[in-house]
Amino acid sequence: MSNEHLKRSRLLIGLLEGIGGWRLDANWGMLPRMRYSDTLKPGQSIERGGSLAGLVISQWGLSVLYGCFQAVLNRMLIRQKQSSIVIAGLLLLALGAKEGFIVSSASAQQARGCAIELTLAIDVSGSINASQYRLQVDGLADALSSPDIIQAIMLHAPDDVWISVVQWSGDAHQTFSVPWTRVHNADTMLALADTIRRQIRHYGIYSTAIGEALAFIGRPEARAPAVCQRRIIDVSGDGPSNEGQQPRPIRDMLVSQNVTINGLVILEKEPELQSYYRDHVIGGQGAFIVTANRFSDYPQAIRRKLLRELTPVVASLKSNY
Repeated sequence: MSNEHLKRSRLLIGLLEGIGGWRLDANWGMLPRMRYSDTLKPGQSIERGGSLAGLVISQWGLSVLYGCFQAVLNRMLIRQKQSSIVIAGLLLLALGAKEGFIVSSASAQQARGCAIELTLAIDVSGSINASQYRLQVDGLADALSSPDIIQAIMLHAPDDVWISVVQWSGDAHQTFSVPWTRVHNADTMLALADTIRRQIRHYGIYSTAIGEALAFIGRPEARAPAVCQRRIIDVSGDGPSNEGQQPRPIRDMLVSQNVTINGLVILEKEPELQSYYRDHVIGGQGAFIVTANRFSDYPQAIRRKLLRELTPVVASLKSNY
């Protein structure tokens, strides 16, 4: 290979690294140079590496660049004249991508696709003692790390699932105890389960305000940092709302925005709670209720609930509650 062709190939590599945020490995393979967090707080955008921070070439442009570059590598070793032509075309394509085919990293994440945005809202009101709180948190973490739930997540590929956890109690006592987290395989699910298991309890002496919890989760700024095909709120509780806004109007408003609200009711203290949740809390496409007769039944109940919510075919079915 001549010195002239070496100079051109280095120029090409520099353009790919500078414009697209890509690098080359020792085997001349093209690898994405991405630096972003899979865990984001509500409203936080995704950032990627590269000299043009936060910008990537569109999926179409990357595919073309990849194919052309592989052709360059092959032809440079055999036909120097042909490789020069390909390099020239690729340089033009790279410059064109810089001018008109670059999109923000948030748009690139959306292009990848999001199947489900799931908020897991757990009751931490005064009626929940320390051991019952632990049953909820550990049961949720165990369910998310179980093989069948992980398999359900992976069935959405190539789309992602975004999951967050909200602790809720009385009026003005709601918080994202686990921020929005993108999951798509076993590693990301196990990491999320570990984060859920290690979360601290934020409240413990307040009343039960289901309507306020729904309003808090339903805020536009509380959404996942991706546009998802379905939005689901999963509310777990052991009693009816007794403070703040009534849940039914908030439920109806969220359902009108294509949000599905499912319920997990613990009947140990309120045997008729299922009827209350059916009339005032759950709603939307495919909405359903799972019951746990006692707190000790919660781990099995949340696993059944998540499996139904996250399995692609089941998640899209309609329900009469």
